[in-house]
Amino acid sequence: MKTATQIITKNTDYDADGIVDDRSLTTNTYDKKGNLLTSVDEIDSDVDGIIDFRRTTTNTYDKKGNLLTSLDESDSDVDGSVDYVYLTTNTYDRKGNLLTSLDETDYGVDGIIEYFYLTTNTYDKKGNLLTSVDESDYDGDGIIDSHSSTTNTYDKKGNLLTSLDESDYDVDGTIDYLYLTTNTYDKKGNLLTSVDEPDYDGDSIIDSRNSITNTYDRKGNLLTSLDESDSDVDGIIDSYSLTTNTYDRQKNLLTNVYEYDYDGDSIIDFRRSITNTYDRRKNLLTSVDEADYNGDELLDYRSSTTNTYDPLGNLLTSVYEEDDNGDELLDYRSSTTNTYDPLGNLLTSVYEEDDNGDELLDYRSSTTNTYDPLGNLLTSVYESDYDGDRIIDYRQETLYEYLDGCKSVIGISSGETEVSLNSPLTTMNEELILFEPSAEI
Repeated sequence: MKTATQIITKNTDYDADGIVDDRSLTTNTYDKKGNLLTSVDEIDSDVDGIIDFRRTTTNTYDKKGNLLTSLDESDSDVDGSVDYVYLTTNTYDRKGNLLTSLDETDYGVDGIIEYFYLTTNTYDKKGNLLTSVDESDYDGDGIIDSHSSTTNTYDKKGNLLTSLDESDYDVDGTIDYLYLTTNTYDKKGNLLTSVDEPDYDGDSIIDSRNSITNTYDRKGNLLTSLDESDSDVDGIIDSYSLTTNTYDRQKNLLTNVYEYDYDGDSIIDFRRSITNTYDRRKNLLTSVDEADYNGDELLDYRSSTTNTYDPLGNLLTSVYEEDDNGDELLDYRSSTTNTYDPLGNLLTSVYEEDDNGDELLDYRSSTTNTYDPLGNLLTSVYESDYDGDRIIDYRQETLYEYLDGCKSVIGISSGETEVSLNSPLTTMNEELILFEPSAEI
């Protein structure tokens, strides 16, 4: 954050009649390190100049920038009295690891805590999380109503070997739920196997087993991942899926094939493949997604995404087309077109949609942004045409101010987009609209 204070004003015109129907104001302050100190949200729901709701968040930090406290206060009827208080209090060790986090809620602001949630963590010398204990008091009577814990072990490289989740729902000292994950790794730290074993009713009997087995190439790219499920732990695989990937020399994902056997009879019941292409800068150019829903080797679904970029790698256009029943006819099409300023800031983004493949526009939205010379966002205008009749049905204008002893100038000219906000904010300035008709989809 370049300045100590940021003011965000949002004006919403729900029916695009030129009259603001809802206004909200957010004022944020920051310390020298960019940490959020205070945030005040005010809502004038009927734009009569009277605030209908106010919420204030106040944060404190230690010297390392760790969040110590966060106090959330709400005045739902703006009578000057706080109606709801939510406080989070954190503690840390010398390395900055979170030791405890206490959430407390006072619904009536009478000084009595109605709900609290405490998390207590321990770590090894390397900073790996060893244990995490969660305790809840749902009714604020000082008695713990639920208790859960996670216990982890690691190898010498810091890879997670085991993770045991245990829950005691009624805090009677009996484990009601248990979930154990056991992992193995190769010499490079890639996950080779992961086995999940849950005990859903706490009778010390494993109720199901799920295992994942992975293989990798020399560069550490995931080649295959086999996911097998034994739903009743009888030693027989009840379902499995296999994912197979290929990559180019730059480690970009070229193909991804997913095959699923629902009933463990070794016959593929579902198959999906994704094929990607890239430019020299590793930007995704095309992605084709094809699916066979019933394993009859016939195409049931196909979609494609085609992207273009400017020399800086910014996304200029993205076109998505879909054939949702495999008849080789276009059923849906959408496109996004973006423009940028010389600094790479997004100026405009136009989204158009043909939801039934008849080559007629069914929906259109646009976002128009302006910035100050430092690249700070000044204005953002969002407009929607819900039915493609070229008439705006919804409009929202967001204004940003940055205060560092003086008020930033709001209203600059950038390229072909000129914005001026000299008019009062009681009505929307129509000069901000960038919603010219374009060629139909």
